[in-house]
Amino acid sequence: MENKKILQNLQIYNVDKQTFSETTDILIENGVIGKIDYVPLEDHHTAEVFDCSEKYALPGLFESHAHLALLSVLKPENKKWVLQSFLDKGITQIRDVGGPLDFLKRLTQEISTGKLKGPDIFYSGPMLEKSPLTWKRNNEVFPGFTTSVNTIEDAEQIITTLVDQDATFVKTFNKFDREVFEYLFQRAKESDLRFTLDPGSPFFPSISIRLGLELGVNCFEHASHILSSVLVDDLEKEQVFPDNSQEQKDSFVKKILQQGTNSIDKTKLTHLLSTMVENDSYYCLTLAVFHPEKGIDFSKPETVADSSLSKEEKKYYPAIMNDLKNAFKDIQEDEDARKRRYGTFTKAEDVYPFLKLFTQHMAKANVKLLAGHDGFSPIRTILELELLKEYGFSPAQVLNSATLYPAAWLGIEDQYGSLTKKKKANILIVNDNPLSDIQNIKKVHLVFKDGTVVYQEP
Repeated sequence: MENKKILQNLQIYNVDKQTFSETTDILIENGVIGKIDYVPLEDHHTAEVFDCSEKYALPGLFESHAHLALLSVLKPENKKWVLQSFLDKGITQIRDVGGPLDFLKRLTQEISTGKLKGPDIFYSGPMLEKSPLTWKRNNEVFPGFTTSVNTIEDAEQIITTLVDQDATFVKTFNKFDREVFEYLFQRAKESDLRFTLDPGSPFFPSISIRLGLELGVNCFEHASHILSSVLVDDLEKEQVFPDNSQEQKDSFVKKILQQGTNSIDKTKLTHLLSTMVENDSYYCLTLAVFHPEKGIDFSKPETVADSSLSKEEKKYYPAIMNDLKNAFKDIQEDEDARKRRYGTFTKAEDVYPFLKLFTQHMAKANVKLLAGHDGFSPIRTILELELLKEYGFSPAQVLNSATLYPAAWLGIEDQYGSLTKKKKANILIVNDNPLSDIQNIKKVHLVFKDGTVVYQEP
């Protein structure tokens, strides 16, 4: 017998038109969308019917910059709760941009076979960079979190491994020799692996956003990393690189921060963003990672207790932070690695003016975004959407950054990213129109994954 569900009397978000439809129905058959149209009353007796009057339906959301390796050190009940919490907020897909292949493959299989409830996962496996590894300390807790690619032979080997382990894309990070980077990029294309670049440093990358575009890369991580590609001429001539001395790096960073956004050439910025649009490129800004004051400091129980979090969230987040604290208790923070990337002088607040400038210009240029927060907390995924709106993107652009665009970049738009016939029934239904107020994305009424209810408003 077919498993049928009818979602009745709702408005459906059209990702192409960026509008909601007139009131209609959705017929779900065996986990996929069978029809979007009025379903006759005589068909209702063979289906489970959900009255969604005055509700709004969207494709299930993507989180596009997660690090789920952190779940591997959580107690089973805490890990299970985090995965369910993503679903509760309508996040039915996750793009993981760095973690151990064995853990990510196993987690993906456990979810796909129903052993665990959670979002569908698309992963890159380890973060790849030239030695010394910036996040080497993470390998002590999550073996395989990051991997050295120093030679063409290393590049060949890692591509073979990624294909064998069912990775979807390649994540490059921080420092690379150009010849090795280009070879890795070419082999990824030949192996049908997507490719994303995180330059690692806003100030002195070895492969900048601008160079990545010239080489054909079409996906980038972290808004702050635009900076080195759009400096005024005087600063560009002085620019230092990863192998320069720490003293030179510190001096260069200090000069940029003293000048603030006057260090940015707006003409270069406009040209860079135009090139992104022309090349059909995508960008994951990760604004939330720079805005702790807009979220909750989960490491401080008193701030969690005083927050607007739910009772369950107040219970689980401190427990999760305790799990992480225990996992890293014998691991020393690598301050030298941080200095190599950012210099001595930088704090999160130092980059706020640059983030705002870049994001506003990207919104005007209509750069395609992938919404992601750089972690494993669904609360901060939603915060990322709020920040994108606050920093200049329209609600429709924000919605597409979490629906259409991730599916398109991953090459899975035949199943995900929009609500049309024959696609997976991963559906978020909210009580109020998020085009009127992006905050309405938090007013979740129902969430379906593969046509099954995974969350229902109490």
